[in-house]
Amino acid sequence: MGRNARLRKDRAKKRSAAASQLPPQAPLEALQQAIEAVGDKFGTDNRCADAAALLITVGKYLGYKLEPRPVSLIAAQPSSTDPSLKYEAYIGPAAARTMSEEERERANKDHLGDGENLGHLVLTCDDPPLLLDPNLRQLRAMGFDAPSLRAHIHTSRPESGTWYLPIGELNLELFYILDDEASVLLENFDAAVAAASVEARSLAQAVQAGYTAEQIREVAAY
Repeated sequence: MGRNARLRKDRAKKRSAAASQLPPQAPLEALQQAIEAVGDKFGTDNRCADAAALLITVGKYLGYKLEPRPVSLIAAQPSSTDPSLKYEAYIGPAAARTMSEEERERANKDHLGDGENLGHLVLTCDDPPLLLDPNLRQLRAMGFDAPSLRAHIHTSRPESGTWYLPIGELNLELFYILDDEASVLLENFDAAVAAASVEARSLAQAVQAGYTAEQIREVAAY
C-alpha cells in the first residue's frame, strides 16, 4: 500500500470514528432541504468536493453518517428542444474509457483544473441506503435539467461497483462508477470539511428549525 493510500485509509478511519457518535436522525425531509441548500450554494460551479465537504458535516449534525465516494459519472438526457438529440456527459477516467470515438466528438466532457478529467465526488449513507449528489447541478452548465440529488439505493457497496439511477420525471439517466482514479478529489477533503464546520452547523440548525432551502437561500443571498 502506497503512502497516499495509507493516508486516505487513516483519514477514513478518523472520519468513521468521529461519525460514530451521532444524534438521533432528523427526518429525511430535513436532509433533503440541506441537500438543496448546499446545491444552492454551489449552483452550477464545478465544486463537487466542496459541496460534499459541507454536506458531510451537516449530515452528521442531522444524525446521518455519510461517506465520500470518488466516482466517474455518465449522464444522458434528451434535449428539451429536440428530443431526438441527447445531452451526454462523461465525467471521470472510468467514464471516459467507455466512450467511442463518435461519442468523444459530440459529448460534453467535464474538464477540471489543467484540463484533466478528474472525476466526481458523491456521498453515500448506509442507514438508510442513500446516494447524495448536491453538486449534480453542475450538469446544467452542459444543458441538462439536473437537480441536487438524493437517491435511494439498494446498497452503498454494490458488487458491480456501479449505481444506475434513472430519474423518470426528468428523463435523466445517471450511471455512477466507483473509481479509484478519482480519489485525487479526496486529497484536501479533510481540510475542506474543517473549513466548512461553522457553516455546516448553522445550516443544520436552520433545517432542524424548519427552514426550507428556499428560505435559507433568500437569507444567504446565493
